[in-house]
Amino acid sequence: MAHLGGEQRESMFAFGGNNVVTKYASSTALHLVSGAIVLYGLELIFAVISAIAVLCGSSPAGWPPLFDNPWASTSLHDLWGRRWHQLFRRSFLVGGGYPLAIVVDWATAVVKRRPTTTIHGVRAKRASLHPTAIAIGTCLASGLVHNWDYYGQRQGRTPGFTTIAFFAAQGFALALEREWKRATGKTVGGLWGWLWVFFWMVIVAQPFLEDWHQLGFLDSLFVPPEHSPTRLFIIPFIHECFPILFPPSLLDRL
Repeated sequence: MAHLGGEQRESMFAFGGNNVVTKYASSTALHLVSGAIVLYGLELIFAVISAIAVLCGSSPAGWPPLFDNPWASTSLHDLWGRRWHQLFRRSFLVGGGYPLAIVVDWATAVVKRRPTTTIHGVRAKRASLHPTAIAIGTCLASGLVHNWDYYGQRQGRTPGFTTIAFFAAQGFALALEREWKRATGKTVGGLWGWLWVFFWMVIVAQPFLEDWHQLGFLDSLFVPPEHSPTRLFIIPFIHECFPILFPPSLLDRL
């Protein structure tokens, strides 16, 4: 249990008892549900805004779907470059990707004593900038923005660097995919690509989402408990099938 602002916050690793398998099965289930809440919550908000905009005369073509089934991603390039929303793509590129690539280009030029890329020459020369630096800088900018969001909801807790580290690591993982293609001539994809994405987004990402839970995400009420289909039907069903996942002490608090 964590104490934030005088309140107790449950960890997503606090369920499932002392058994390692059930503990991490529970945390993985919570992780997937939390991710689904974020994904479908954003889709719902975007759908409502899109509907209002179209009713006010905007062209439906200007409001394409926000996501493209991220669950089907078979590589991190596929996930972050196409299937996840692209709302901040340009902002993260301009604010993180290109600046870091320019710094790397400058440092390389100093070492090799060749002309450097200037800020004014980015548009013309960006194709020659190091793609790995662009990827890492873009993901780092995303991590900084997500971490900044925590300061608005920290409730007595100073956010650490878990979020920044997770997003920055995505840049290195994207670089690994690029090196894989260079070495084998094949892009990451298929079942193994899907498992690769699963590893990063479900296993590696759990400490990142744990920060959200420690800040109160697990305590949030999106639907009044007395009207919650999950509380009325799904949790009782899971409790009957797998009682260790929802012991009576936990059910009393749900």
